Amino acid sequence: MFDPYHKWLGIPPGQRPPAHYQLLGISPDEQDLEVIAEAAIRQTAHLRTYQSGQYAAECQQLLEEVAQARLVLSDPAKRKAYDATLSSSKKMPAAAVVELEIPPSAESEAFARPRTVRRKRRRAIPWTVYAGIIFIPTIAIGIIAAIMMSSKPARTTQEELAENRAPEASRPLTQPAVPTRNTGKGAADSSAAEKGSDSPRDMRPPAFPFKTPPPSSDLPTPTPPAPEPSDSDKMDLPEPAHDPSLAPERQKQMREWAKALIYGEDDRRIKVCREIALAGPEAKSLGRTLCRIATDKSAKVRQAAVEAMEKVRPDLGKHLAVLIARDTIRVHDTLGAIFQMGEQASDLIPVFVFDFTLAKAPKGNEKYIADIAGPLARIGGGEEEIVRLLISGYKSQNGVVRSAVAAALGIVAREHENMRKLVVPALKPALSDPPACAAAATSAKECGYEARELLPALRKVKLARDEAIRKAATEAIDAIERAPEPTVAQRLEPTTLDPEKAAASKLKKAKELLEGEKVEDAREYCEEILKKYPQTKAADEAKEMLAKLPSK
Repeated sequence: MFDPYHKWLGIPPGQRPPAHYQLLGISPDEQDLEVIAEAAIRQTAHLRTYQSGQYAAECQQLLEEVAQARLVLSDPAKRKAYDATLSSSKKMPAAAVVELEIPPSAESEAFARPRTVRRKRRRAIPWTVYAGIIFIPTIAIGIIAAIMMSSKPARTTQEELAENRAPEASRPLTQPAVPTRNTGKGAADSSAAEKGSDSPRDMRPPAFPFKTPPPSSDLPTPTPPAPEPSDSDKMDLPEPAHDPSLAPERQKQMREWAKALIYGEDDRRIKVCREIALAGPEAKSLGRTLCRIATDKSAKVRQAAVEAMEKVRPDLGKHLAVLIARDTIRVHDTLGAIFQMGEQASDLIPVFVFDFTLAKAPKGNEKYIADIAGPLARIGGGEEEIVRLLISGYKSQNGVVRSAVAAALGIVAREHENMRKLVVPALKPALSDPPACAAAATSAKECGYEARELLPALRKVKLARDEAIRKAATEAIDAIERAPEPTVAQRLEPTTLDPEKAAASKLKKAKELLEGEKVEDAREYCEEILKKYPQTKAADEAKEMLAKLPSK
């Protein structure tokens, strides 16, 4: 019978249920709250590597027990009650304490009698010293100012008269001219160059490059309608996910809403969020856009986006509310639920990217990366930008964070084979890092044949003193050596990261096969498009092509 306590945490079989101290791997005498928190983070990151495997239910139970152990041991009152329970059940024998009453003696009383300490009186500083400290810098500043004034040439009376007689048109303008609004290509770039980066929108985190045109002038003029984004801006505009169930007019409405959410003012955004909430699940293609503006600086915009998300995607709306509110009590359960949902929770990627970027900031909570690395890898591991963001977290100075990132890369390699070309080079330095070595070896096992370049490093790791590291390296070497070499067809398989482009590439291949009268091969490609990329535009064409093909 599989025992997760023994296999994963190394707790002997005879000690069931294990104590909170055993779950966290700390001593019962440990009182430092930071050490307890570090131990909980370390155990959580280690257990999440098994969360998507055969024993997912057991892993989730252990994660909850670790969270409960951290909660109890971090609270002095709860910990005292828990220790009393352990002592009564004889799981943690209490140390015998013997109190000896020693009668006071004359010597002890003599030593206990307070002594009078004579302090040496400090010599008073003469007032002349204070006067020198004050007046000498003042005199020096006055001399420097006099020298600078004497070096500036005095203006003559003739020059002053000439300036006074100068016509109004020749005098320099003290009030800046009102700039004209550029509505053509590069409007945002040109206006940003004129105004600088003082606009509140320009101060948003770099993970979400909102392009909002600055105001046309500082003068109190009526606010004109927002200009149409230029061609360069339209490339960055997030298109809603293609939903074939919607009519063309309704899809156009979704695109208009997305444009208003990204480029509109706060009042317009709040109004659009309410309209989207009324549309309900019909507007589910705007889920990622709503999560994107849920990280806005305006509290009203964030609240409106969360309320709309609860109507559009009820399964994700409650998780979004917890993440945005930074609810530390429910965040662990929320992250576990998001991990189980996998790519179905991909709309939450902007929120995770926002939190990940803030955690890496100089004054950010970098330890939070260890908590969100696994869920982020599970829901966004198929996107190259997300994988590179995870890899950047390995630059952390915290060993627990580096270990969590190495474990998250294993999730990416297991679920997205086309990402292994990015994962394998990132695991190479991790194999020589003691805190992340075991997690990196476990992740290398998931990379298959592509990880053959890691075999020399894994053989060195196999000689480590730590038994867990040696075991992980041995299993990785065996898995990599037994992995079959990919076929020519698999190597020629398009590894593009965009589902639309991947589906379009397969549809093009199906049309070429149909022109060559290879009907069955074209049918297989169309069925693969419908299976892997059902939400793409190419899936509609593939469905029509299948309907026209002769039956088998």
